[in-house]
Amino acid sequence: MTNKEKTLQAWKQITAEKKNTASLHLMMLFIKTVRAKSNDKAAVMQGLINKTFTPITNTNRLQNGAQADGSLRGALVIIRWRLKNMARIRDPQLYRSADTENFLKLWDTLTDEEQRAIMELSMNSFKLEKEKNYCVFFTREDLSPAQQVVQTAHTALCMGTRYKGNPYTQHMLMFGVPNLAALTARYNELQKLFGKDIYAFIEPDIGNEMTSFGINSVSVRAVQKIFAKDQLLQPISDEGRIERLLLRELMNG
Repeated sequence: MTNKEKTLQAWKQITAEKKNTASLHLMMLFIKTVRAKSNDKAAVMQGLINKTFTPITNTNRLQNGAQADGSLRGALVIIRWRLKNMARIRDPQLYRSADTENFLKLWDTLTDEEQRAIMELSMNSFKLEKEKNYCVFFTREDLSPAQQVVQTAHTALCMGTRYKGNPYTQHMLMFGVPNLAALTARYNELQKLFGKDIYAFIEPDIGNEMTSFGINSVSVRAVQKIFAKDQLLQPISDEGRIERLLLRELMNG
């Protein structure tokens, strides 16, 4: 019997006994990753995690302090602890839970090389927490502070009905631009990059002008790379807004 067959046999026994906990699911993802042909193990692992672990969306649980990816984080803590304390959990004089016993059954089906690869993958080379995603908004600063809030909210509402996703795993970034011309120019630039994931809100009460636009589900890397020079939206009073616009006019000659 090959090592892969031994792993499959052990996993079938675990699932038949209904003892396939989150930590054991994560262990199986480690095993699948180190046995994958791809050299990009981090990408393989991330893909498997996204398919296997579903974020918590229950409003009551989230409001009571649960983390959207709490199951994944907890499983990772358990796996890392076991890998660091392998000699201890193998000690026959110490108590071992059924979950730990099943972990060892899976571990013992691996080759020495696979075990080393999992140790490295779990401790050093890869962070298993799901990557943050951002909804990014751009809003005109020549609108009043109240209008800026309303127009950004309009965009967010329309995006929420258009795109599927878990609002508890999305973060928000709001950038400001001076006026309609600047908003249109930035929209045209980003539309080439994000395509259908960008949404512009047109306000009929302001002459059917674009007042704000949003981009759905932007990765941390994209935020750092694409939006590094954009300025965060800073709603200010009408008096301060006029002073800022006058200063820009003076600076622009």
